[in-house]
Amino acid sequence: MVSRIDGRPASASGTAGSEQSFDYGINPDGSTWTTVYIGPGGTASPRWVKTTRDFLGRTIRSERPGPNSSIEVAEQIYDPATGRLVESQSPGTAPLLMEYNDLGQITRAGMDINRNGTLDLVPDAWPRPTASPNASKASCNPTGFGTRGA
Repeated sequence: MVSRIDGRPASASGTAGSEQSFDYGINPDGSTWTTVYIGPGGTASPRWVKTTRDFLGRTIRSERPGPNSSIEVAEQIYDPATGRLVESQSPGTAPLLMEYNDLGQITRAGMDINRNGTLDLVPDAWPRPTASPNASKASCNPTGFGTRGA
């Protein structure tokens, strides 16, 4: 591994994996980014991942090459008041939302299928799973949400 003056890796190679080259920078808003180029082409490699972190070191954005010369972007959104992750967005999927209780524990998490920014309960019109005659009460959850002490 070759290191930069500040101790961060500049490149890495060996028999255990692909050769990697690293690039670093700071955005105008103070967030930092790291790009890892994978393969022998160094910074000219078509395989790369760029990760952006906020001033607390949390990943807020990941970018990688997509189909037809596009760039696929995944983003994480944090509640500014609590610092908790509340939404994660990945290409081609509905956003993943998280809700917390007053102790900071996740109480609900799920996909925002209709993209309205909230976790909706399953409508009564949707088909619900049914238990087999041999299923225990704990193994059948007709609401589709986790329960405790059932």
